[in-house]
Amino acid sequence: MSAPAGSPNSSGGGGGPSTGSTSSTPTSWSPPLDTPALLGVRSSVSCYHLQLPLTPVLFGRDEGLRAAARQAYAVVRPAAALPVRAA
Repeated sequence: MSAPAGSPNSSGGGGGPSTGSTSSTPTSWSPPLDTPALLGVRSSVSCYHLQLPLTPVLFGRDEGLRAAARQAYAVVRPAAALPVRAA
């Protein structure tokens, strides 16, 4: 991982703000959070015991901050205890 821009370990050197040329025009486009691509797999499922507040944001949008199409989530809860059968 690389250091944040402006940090002493970043390629910009020094501890001050980055001097690289970047556009100051804000953009509404941002790439999706693509866990499958980061892991080098076809798809990925995030499992948790409850729906997090960020889940509808990531999975309910077609633009902006969102999950990639190959990323899914599942809310996983324990099943009711099943009776044990005698062998």
